[in-house]
Amino acid sequence: MKDAFFILAIFCQFISFPISGQTTWTKTSLQEQYPVSNILSLGKDLMVSTMGGGIYKSINNGDNWSEIKSGLSKSVIFSLINNSKTLYAAAYGDGIYKSVNEGESWEFISSTPDPYIYSLAVSGKNLIAGTWSGIYYSQDGLEWIKAEIKGDKKHSIAFTFRTHKNKIYAGSGRYIFVSEDHGISWRSQEAFTVFDIQAFFENKDTLLAGSSGDGILASVDGELWQKKLPNKSETELKNVTSLVSDSTGLLVASANTNILNQGDKMVYGKSDLRAKVVHYHKGKYYAGTYGGGLWRLDTNKKISELEVRNSLELFTALYPNPAFKNSVLEYSFNQAVQIKIDIIHPEGKIYRQLNLGMQGAGQYQLKISDLNLGSGIYYLRLQADQELKVLRLVIIN
Repeated sequence: MKDAFFILAIFCQFISFPISGQTTWTKTSLQEQYPVSNILSLGKDLMVSTMGGGIYKSINNGDNWSEIKSGLSKSVIFSLINNSKTLYAAAYGDGIYKSVNEGESWEFISSTPDPYIYSLAVSGKNLIAGTWSGIYYSQDGLEWIKAEIKGDKKHSIAFTFRTHKNKIYAGSGRYIFVSEDHGISWRSQEAFTVFDIQAFFENKDTLLAGSSGDGILASVDGELWQKKLPNKSETELKNVTSLVSDSTGLLVASANTNILNQGDKMVYGKSDLRAKVVHYHKGKYYAGTYGGGLWRLDTNKKISELEVRNSLELFTALYPNPAFKNSVLEYSFNQAVQIKIDIIHPEGKIYRQLNLGMQGAGQYQLKISDLNLGSGIYYLRLQADQELKVLRLVIIN
């Protein structure tokens, strides 16, 4: 049996921002048990996709939500995009759905040759899909062609896309790929990281990339990338899953800390809201969580005026990376906690449960080989007393 090759990407975040000791994040009525994968603004409305619960829509800033079922046969939605009032949704393991009436109803249009789709984008006349086995493009959404990736630096999975200055960027493992012909061909860029690129954001003229282990990377020209970290604390910001800004600052969802960016100054703080994606809509901030629904910050304050507070610290690492079957998941706590780990299939089924009992403050290891997992994507849900973290594990044999 071949040695397994493991890549671990951590997609979790705890954020809480009390303002003047009174205003905090509040939970909306969306009581979704599955991870929130995307949040979209549709004029005055909001739309949310989940990894197991389908798609929801709100017409009143998240006060009430309606589940959209018309035409959707699958509920694990990894990507949701809006292109000139045409919506596209990627159902993992199934294919692509389209809506032309603001998500009220959907129709299945096709599946790529590889139906395990992580991300979608539109560039020019091309619909682009990032899958387990590579990037595909289509002009009509029906027939798909595998894109050419030039050079020897290749990775099969495109986790995220972003259009910037007439180019489209793809975040993958270790590298950033760029296309200047609307996704037909791609060339690699050195991102100076060994981790996955899982989020992009345009902050004025700067393109930012969030990585799963090296924090934020920044590029002014879209070619040369540098780490955007304060010199004194490069270890505090690691896994960045989402970025959003208002006129005064940048709010970042990260695996182990929060960052409020005020110009060149970064303010650090621990957190206790478990979020995967953050979004700004009509003066309010939204956080989509891992199994905790959707949260909203009801305030007129700017990001630069927010404060943060501390909570339980949980740090994780997988090494060596690239890893083989002798790799280990390492985790540590700053206080004694009850530990339980669930291994979950992307469709929500619990594959295995590990009840590890009370563990004191310190550092622990779990051998990946002991999990006996085959090729595929899994979610590792760590429960430490009342706190949760969800880690995404991709195994390629």
